[in-house]
Amino acid sequence: QEPGGWSPRSSSLGSAGSVTITLSDLVTRLEAHASATVRASTLQTYRFGWQAILRMIPPQTPVTAITTAMLLATIGKLQADGFSAESVRKHIAQVKKLCSYAVREGLLIQDPATSIKLPKVPKRLPRFLSPE
Repeated sequence: QEPGGWSPRSSSLGSAGSVTITLSDLVTRLEAHASATVRASTLQTYRFGWQAILRMIPPQTPVTAITTAMLLATIGKLQADGFSAESVRKHIAQVKKLCSYAVREGLLIQDPATSIKLPKVPKRLPRFLSPE
């Protein structure tokens, strides 16, 4: 097993014997990286988001096959399923973390999530405590 929790056995071989990193591999690597840098409660929140992504995009999808159109379709599905703007924002933030990590690690040349805008969250009026 290589540093970052990635194991070549969990990846598929691409053309000419090169290793293809899947979305599942990427999540495993990012989780190993994050576990050394964030608190346990934060890591648990990240895991929840990553698992949601893996339910929407097949885990065996090669990282290099992830496109902006694929990510936008996933976001559209969240919105169609009735997720709130805040929930959609959280999912997009997780996707952006994954994609930017893939670029930093040299797994992607361009970040497909760069152009994705976060939906606006309606402002709520402040709630005050009653004198009772």
